[in-house]
Amino acid sequence: MEIKTKDFRCVKDIGGEGEMIACSYKKKVSAIYMHPSSIILENVNCERSTTGTMLKCSLKSAEPFVAGQMWSDDFDYCGMLQAGKEAKVSDGEKNLRLLFNSFEDVNYHKESEPLWDALKLLKDGKKKLAETKVKEFNKRCAKSAKETC
Repeated sequence: MEIKTKDFRCVKDIGGEGEMIACSYKKKVSAIYMHPSSIILENVNCERSTTGTMLKCSLKSAEPFVAGQMWSDDFDYCGMLQAGKEAKVSDGEKNLRLLFNSFEDVNYHKESEPLWDALKLLKDGKKKLAETKVKEFNKRCAKSAKETC
């Protein structure tokens, strides 16, 4: 199966090791992605980079991220990072804990470390220090989102 536009195309090939999606820009292969065979090509979105020389392909998530959500085949990593960028102490300890659980479940330990520290500080009644840790968490999420999404 193939998706083509004026500038790029994505081709799906199902083999013994799952599904491979190769994307190319003006006949130059720029990326190959392996995914479980349950993911179909219609769930892939490819866009040209600002320089026009590379494609950035990503999976469209079936469901938007919700704090507390655990890993799935169509987990919305970018939605999770966006939620992390926007997190605030005023979201409440319960919601921050749900967000932390999602980050940990998908192995985003580096990003979630300051959020864990903030949760401990909130439990000890140190709201101002917790706010500092949440801001550090926001920055880590923004950095990862810039690199990933």
